[in-house]
Amino acid sequence: MRGRVWNMAVLETGDDPLHISGAKELALFSSRTIRWRPRSVHTQADPFLFVHDGWLYLFHEVQETGRLGHIAARRTRDLSAFEDLGPVLSAPHHLSYPQVFADGDDLYMLPETGSQKEVALYRFDRFPGGLTRHKLLLEGAWYDSTIVRREGRWWLFTSNDAQELHLFSAESLDSPFVTHPANPISRDPKYARNGGAFIELDGHLHRLAQDGSTTYGSNLAALRVEELSLETYRETLVRDRLFDRSKAWRAQGAHHLSHARFAGRNVVAVDGLQYDYLVNKLLALGLRWLR
Repeated sequence: MRGRVWNMAVLETGDDPLHISGAKELALFSSRTIRWRPRSVHTQADPFLFVHDGWLYLFHEVQETGRLGHIAARRTRDLSAFEDLGPVLSAPHHLSYPQVFADGDDLYMLPETGSQKEVALYRFDRFPGGLTRHKLLLEGAWYDSTIVRREGRWWLFTSNDAQELHLFSAESLDSPFVTHPANPISRDPKYARNGGAFIELDGHLHRLAQDGSTTYGSNLAALRVEELSLETYRETLVRDRLFDRSKAWRAQGAHHLSHARFAGRNVVAVDGLQYDYLVNKLLALGLRWLR
């Protein structure tokens, strides 16, 4: 079977950050290259944007051949030159989906650590590095956990192996996260896994959801949060299939979007899936034979 690679791009949209078609491409970080060496990048995905001290930061997953995923970062002041900051968080287990957010003056990262059967929160001691484990939020195999502050509480949306979306909440990051009585809030594989941080549009929160109904990473949808309380949760689909397949770097799918306002412009970071070079499969077979 022909392999596939994950790429990333930074785009400038119009007033609607969910309207990707026709967006201006500011930067493309392609993973599609001839991999002559044993350790070569084949995945750059799950990009999260974060604005801090006049810089726009891009945190994302990187995975190399034969290696587990780690978290890396880039930054820009002008949306033209992107400085590669290299790895900012590595572990003996797989890391991905690095949501970065602030709580007062403290900055945090919530990466996916589902393979460790936990949701662990990390704090920046020396942003954009110096990450240290701060607290265990949840136990269990949870994926693409996404956190948002609303109505004086933290709300944590996360998915399990059964493709169910669950909701937890806490008064503060140091308080216990309690399960919502409406769980699971979604069992639909088209919408039950998060695809980026929440976006606020016209006063409403919008949840981004991966479409996993046919294959992993096929597309993305946006759902407007209509009710969010300790007793109820309700959302409405407002935009389906955000991505078209018109660009080569996302011709086989896309499953993530992050939005930021920077320098008076609407900027989004997205990922995309495309077929790998066939020769890379042959090279990988040759490298294994040599070992």
